[in-house]
Amino acid sequence: MQVLLDKIQSKFCCILVRTMILYQRTCGNLKGSEKMLSDNIREYRKKSNMSQDELAEKLGVSRQSISLWETGQTQPTIDNIIALAKIFNISADTLLGNADGTISSQDKTPGEKTNKKLIGVIVLAIAVMIAIVGVVILVVSLGRNSSGSDEGDETGSSVAAPSSETGNTVDEPFDLFSYCKNFAIEKGTLNGDYCIYQQPAAKYGGYDNEYFSISYWGDSDMVEFCLHCPLSETQSHNFYLRMRGGYNQRYEYLSSKYYRDTGKSLRSATGYIDPAVFSDKYPLNCDHYEGSVDGQDEFMEESRVGICDLIRCLKEFVKAENMECAFSVFEFVNF
Repeated sequence: MQVLLDKIQSKFCCILVRTMILYQRTCGNLKGSEKMLSDNIREYRKKSNMSQDELAEKLGVSRQSISLWETGQTQPTIDNIIALAKIFNISADTLLGNADGTISSQDKTPGEKTNKKLIGVIVLAIAVMIAIVGVVILVVSLGRNSSGSDEGDETGSSVAAPSSETGNTVDEPFDLFSYCKNFAIEKGTLNGDYCIYQQPAAKYGGYDNEYFSISYWGDSDMVEFCLHCPLSETQSHNFYLRMRGGYNQRYEYLSSKYYRDTGKSLRSATGYIDPAVFSDKYPLNCDHYEGSVDGQDEFMEESRVGICDLIRCLKEFVKAENMECAFSVFEFVNF
């Protein structure tokens, strides 16, 4: 239930922010608001003691884009406005220069004012309808959960069902994917199209020069655990475990060796892992391999060892971060 409430709350916040931005862009003084936006981006960046390069890296855009925004030559997208506000720790309304809720209508004809007001009313009406639909969904969900084991859904399942003649009940299965997704969003930082929470791997039993991270990619609805292992000044080897929406107790893995300066791949392998049977000596099933055939077997063995190291870091990560689930929920019974 808490996961459902968090999802609805997150969705509503996003809708309201986007509606607010759209309302200002349609009803406000466009030229004035754009100039104020560019000035505010520059001002809050300097207040945050960030260079254009640093801000660009956090957003996953080029430094030139930041420069164009600050000079008013181009405007950031709605998604980037939301991301900028989060980085500056202010509201999107403040960043747009409309914190007091006033909208300039100077130098507009009566017809233009009427059209702008009409558009604003339509936008706000749509937002209200979306909110109503969300409330209805919430009420229906609460009704289903309150029915307990007395009423099931159309397939005959229920939230809680008797597990024995003693009257004990089985709790609703833990939603591991949603929990990990929300963990990355809440504790991580926005980096372009994804949120990432990264720590030195040594914190979770890894080596001093390695990094462990959990990320959520919104465009592909994917949670990703990564062990980043620098091999030298020029090369790195990263190991990934991925869960996607509708997690089915199988993990997709990726092993990637690449040049650190250009990101060009040297070798890579992908496949799936059944956590119930995978162990320290269990060979990796490779669905796709890229790279030289010479040394492929050696690379796959390095990949197996790296994935096992990643799982061990994940086990310690669950303890160190006081996650609400036990490591056993991940189903790696042999670790």
